[in-house]
Amino acid sequence: MIAPDDRRRLFNCQTNHQQPDWAGYRGLVLCGVCADKYGACLSCQPVDDAEFFTVYGVLATGECDAISDTVDGAGLDDGITLARDLAALSGLPLQFCRALPEGLQ
Repeated sequence: MIAPDDRRRLFNCQTNHQQPDWAGYRGLVLCGVCADKYGACLSCQPVDDAEFFTVYGVLATGECDAISDTVDGAGLDDGITLARDLAALSGLPLQFCRALPEGLQ
């Protein structure tokens, strides 16, 4: 069982911080995100422009579903830690957005 504090960290983009049904996803991707002037989130941002990082679940259709965000101002290392924790929990392969530095593993 996942503790409430861990659920809030791992699934903060999910309703009631509930773990999603991983069977609906084919993988996870970590992206840098920033907000536009209207407050809408823009994903696939380079590290220098990212205000936070989001781990998305990639659906079989190719669409993405936000699983969890880091806190505003979090660094790339925080995003990688979150993404790796979700990959270990879900058993899904993890990829990094093309806008992030090459060679991340």
